[in-house]
Amino acid sequence: AQGMGASDIAAAVITGRTWLMVPEPFKVVLKGEPAKWINGKDVALKILGEFKADYFNGMSIEVEVEKPRAFPMDYRATVSNMGIEMNADALMFVPDEETVNYIKTMRGYEPPVVKPDQGAKYVDAYTIELDKMEPLVAAPHSVDNVRTAREAEGIEVDQVYIGSCTNGRISDFEVAAKILKGRTVKTRCIAIPASYKMFKQAMELGYVETLVNAGCIVTYGTCGPCLGGHFGVAGPGETIVSTSSRNFKGRMGSVDSKVYLAGPAVAAATAATGKITDPRDLE
Repeated sequence: AQGMGASDIAAAVITGRTWLMVPEPFKVVLKGEPAKWINGKDVALKILGEFKADYFNGMSIEVEVEKPRAFPMDYRATVSNMGIEMNADALMFVPDEETVNYIKTMRGYEPPVVKPDQGAKYVDAYTIELDKMEPLVAAPHSVDNVRTAREAEGIEVDQVYIGSCTNGRISDFEVAAKILKGRTVKTRCIAIPASYKMFKQAMELGYVETLVNAGCIVTYGTCGPCLGGHFGVAGPGETIVSTSSRNFKGRMGSVDSKVYLAGPAVAAATAATGKITDPRDLE
């Protein structure tokens, strides 16, 4: 799939045709197992911080996971979701047993597997050692303005948003619930599952109850504050930590607000303290 703007889509609807250039492939290899609290969002931010948002224009990003079980489908969905923020034409994971098992479980059939050709050539390659990663954030007002959570630590926050299509899956809510269990949030915290199915599952597993007991507001699946629509729109002068995909000026509401992007662990730790916090510092 390729991300397109409204004009491109409108032209395709009217004419039934569109123009596509075959993208050049770029390879990313994920080695080892994720360090504690590292999520797919951290991997996406790592790539963005290293190469910047315009580097991958006209490219497709192919991600190979060295240890498939160590990087589950929820994490992969988050990285893939952020591919459009990298300006890539596409971002895909090389299918492996984790992919096949997921589709068999969700859809009841074993899919055909298509893998890169032997000796396939790439524009370049980049290796990420997952076990050496630290929790990351993207500071205002760009997705590639990346630094470690500890480098941003101590910045006071008016609201935390956990959820969206980027980080509103069960594993994200599990992480948030683990960190906030037995704690009370020190700032506004809104949690929005990615779908009704995720919402129902999070209730069944007790994650919603844990978040509500911590003082979070949990709503049904909606885009909500991510695009400055409703359920937590940023006010003038407010600082937000969000697990969504974009932190452009005015994206979540007021043009005078600031948005830091992060994974669910940093977001939940920040909600617990009221200021940007590395989750490792709460252990």
